[in-house]
Amino acid sequence: MSKTLAELRAMTAPKLPTRIERLCLNLELLAETERLQNEKEDLLVEVRRSTAADPEERQGPPRKIGAPAKPVRVAEIDAELTDLYDQMREFEGELLLRGIEGGRWQEWKDANPPRKDNESDERHGYGIVNATALMADLGRFAAAWNGEEFAEGDWDGWFAARVAPADLAALVMRVVEMHEARVSVPKAQGGSSPTPSPGNDAASPSS
Repeated sequence: MSKTLAELRAMTAPKLPTRIERLCLNLELLAETERLQNEKEDLLVEVRRSTAADPEERQGPPRKIGAPAKPVRVAEIDAELTDLYDQMREFEGELLLRGIEGGRWQEWKDANPPRKDNESDERHGYGIVNATALMADLGRFAAAWNGEEFAEGDWDGWFAARVAPADLAALVMRVVEMHEARVSVPKAQGGSSPTPSPGNDAASPSS
């Protein structure tokens, strides 16, 4: 049976929505890791092409005699990446995003609507908000790092500068998701009114 008004009134205030995003806060290590991963992928593609059984699948001239074997360099890259991953763990952690009340979120959306034909707003703001404005206001939602609450000014003062641009874009998406996603429960047998399914009356982000 559904709770009465008195029972609901006696309950503590509901918690605000949250999301957790795992980040690495060392931009130099991230850049070097990406560079090595791209180099490795290019080498593997070249190896596949040069060793293809069908001559038509081969691209480029054959490898010169005496040139270093590509698999050796791949093994070197793997060793370098292993070392980088070990270093990155020192800078990895969990960022807690905490949402705002529904009415305040609606006011924020009204003040920062999506721009017409803007790819960033469509992709990162799900066509619901101005993604650039939300990225600039992420400090409103960034609550804690590894369980330690942010002090006033931490995010804008120094923390955000350590976050990779791609991760900032992902954080924008997480903020929209935690405010716009809906959760429904199965309709009880014999119920008089249906439980709404996700997306019936509000825009629901989709991946």
